[in-house]
Amino acid sequence: MTCLDKVFISTHTEIQVTVLDGFTVADISNISVEFSCGLISVTKTLGSGVEISGSTLIITLDNSDITVSGLYKITAVLTDTSANVKRLNVCEEFMRFYD
Repeated sequence: MTCLDKVFISTHTEIQVTVLDGFTVADISNISVEFSCGLISVTKTLGSGVEISGSTLIITLDNSDITVSGLYKITAVLTDTSANVKRLNVCEEFMRFYD
């Protein structure tokens, strides 16, 4: 993941994550990306907050998605066209959201 400036709660944010080494768009039937902090969880999926551009995932968080500041763990899971589920290595694994 490219290092970002501070990311703030309650804002529209686009995050670019490079994680698709070894995959082509044709291999993918779904991707889900979860941001979790304690009991708070926000999940974005392919076509609903997650887009693919080359080998990069573009994750769009809306103003209402992250409304509590804190350190959020990022988990990405890919499902391929053979229904195999694969956990992706996301770098950075955590992202801090500020007030």
